[in-house]
Amino acid sequence: MAFIDFLKSIQGFDGKGSRSSVLSGFFWMFSSLISLTIGTFFLNLPLILQFFLMGMVSILFFFILGSAIYFYKKNPDYLRSEKFHFQKIALETIGEKEKEFKDLDSNIELKALEGNEK
Repeated sequence: MAFIDFLKSIQGFDGKGSRSSVLSGFFWMFSSLISLTIGTFFLNLPLILQFFLMGMVSILFFFILGSAIYFYKKNPDYLRSEKFHFQKIALETIGEKEKEFKDLDSNIELKALEGNEK
């Protein structure tokens, strides 16, 4: 029961409002590169720099798309928030502990029934 009390003591452990996932860093890079690319158009910087940044944006876009498909097929939990992932682990741990107690209870009942039959 101490583990459940520990989880209850953590405030904000509901997994809501968190957007941190495997791809969040790539989205930051993508948005920064798009902003920089748009800035080069307004500042009339050399055309080669504009094409270079557009190429980087397109490469990063396809990398993000490929990563999202990969993680969707391998383990979709990586695409969810960190808080959700921690909450899922906690619930799985609690479920395993409850299963152990249920198995223990059924074993005790079987032994009691076997003892009554003799």
